[in-house]
Amino acid sequence: MHFGASGEVGLGDIPASLAGAVGVVNLEGPIAAGPGGAEDRGGEVVLSNPADSGDRLRALGIRAVSIANNHAGDAGAEGEARTRDALTRAGLAAADPEGATFVAGETAVRLVALDIEQHDALYHLDTGDVGPTGVFTVISLHVTGPPSYLPGPTLERAVEEAVGIGADVVVVHGTHVLGKVERRRRSVIAWGLGNLLFNCPCTGESEGMILRVELTRGLPARVLPVRAGLGGASAALHPDSLGIFKLLDGLGGTSLSTSRVWGSF
Repeated sequence: MHFGASGEVGLGDIPASLAGAVGVVNLEGPIAAGPGGAEDRGGEVVLSNPADSGDRLRALGIRAVSIANNHAGDAGAEGEARTRDALTRAGLAAADPEGATFVAGETAVRLVALDIEQHDALYHLDTGDVGPTGVFTVISLHVTGPPSYLPGPTLERAVEEAVGIGADVVVVHGTHVLGKVERRRRSVIAWGLGNLLFNCPCTGESEGMILRVELTRGLPARVLPVRAGLGGASAALHPDSLGIFKLLDGLGGTSLSTSRVWGSF
């Protein structure tokens, strides 16, 4: 997600399909002291989000935010500190490689967020908190690179490490396009979530999906295709969910059982 200089954008007709869910997203770029935006500095895009982004996220049903990505340092250490403070004041968990814990219903969830270049930090996780007897653990991996439906070798290794230490859920984002969904060992994996809200000319990818996982035995999981809100527009349910399900099926992974809007696996 990136609010940029957008107005009051939202999730359109999506919330009705997410009743009762606790939201987790990746926020690209720091939170500014004033308006946000996207600026091209010599071929390098610098992102920021408006000062009220914490409240905006809260209003959208978000309760935990990954702040580990290639734009996290776009405003330096001061911007990183301001972002963490703004999210905390809004009552949101701000996750980086050290992890952050939040509550979904009555269930404790630990979110660990890493940029793919920091994936070796997985070796330093407290594995006592990862597994069926501890809190549910979500590992969020950010990938920097051109749009690609297929994972590169570095990402494949990072996902295998996350699965190996017993992560309940592994989600991948950053290339702005979708990836396959999969069950491996006891983990639920989404190899690419695409975009949700992104107000930056640096991406025109309108495909996205929301992963919903029930924090119960067996981790029932399903995906909801969405059309991303780009350029300051709101997001919405995807008008061709069947086409998205066919795409996911073509990418391999675990087969989906589909309805009109959901794909379960």
